[in-house]
Amino acid sequence: MDIEISVSEPDSVDAANDLYEWLVEEPELAGRVRLLDTPPAPGTLGPLAEALRIALEPGGAVTVLATVLIAWLRYRTGKVTITIVNKDGESKVDVLAERVKALDAAGAQTLAAEVVRAVEGPGRGVEAVRAVDGPEPDARGV
Repeated sequence: MDIEISVSEPDSVDAANDLYEWLVEEPELAGRVRLLDTPPAPGTLGPLAEALRIALEPGGAVTVLATVLIAWLRYRTGKVTITIVNKDGESKVDVLAERVKALDAAGAQTLAAEVVRAVEGPGRGVEAVRAVDGPEPDARGV
C-alpha cells in the first residue's frame, strides 16, 4: 500500500524535509520513503518538499510509521497538521496536533493506534484525529 503524507506547520516551510529525516532513520522504513517536491517558484533557489510518499506493507510497517509520526510531533511546537492519504483512494486522515510535547505514554499509544486504524482501514473516508495537550495559549499565543 502506498500512502502520501503532507505536513502543514505555520512556523516551518521545511517540515516535510524534517519528517523525512526522521522516517528514513527507522530501519523498517528505510528505502520506502520518497520526498515529493514542487517545482521552484519563480525567483526562488530550488524546489520545496511538498509531501512524502511511503510504500508500506500492512501490519508492522504501519505501526512503525505511526510511532515515528507521534515521536516527531512531540518535538514540534505550535500547531501541526499531517494529512495521510491512502493512494488507493480508500481513506484519508488528518492528524491535527497542538502542544503534544507533554503527551503521556498512554496518550501517545492511543494516538498511534488511531493513525494505524485510519491508514489501514479501507473505506473509512476522511477522518480527523486530534491530539491536543497542555494548557490553552493565552491571548499572546503563549
